[in-house]
Amino acid sequence: MLKQELLLRISQSAQTCAIHHNRMMFAWDQLREVFPLDENSYTNLASTQISY
Repeated sequence: MLKQELLLRISQSAQTCAIHHNRMMFAWDQLREVFPLDENSYTNLASTQISY
């Protein structure tokens, strides 16, 4: 039973990592055009861009 519980926890952790990865990739797709940031591009970010 312990092995099954460990496999379940590893599987759940991998799913959580995949969710975070998807979110990070979405944010990168939304912001890639403003990188590298400088003072001017940072001050011109829209509030939706800042939220990523």
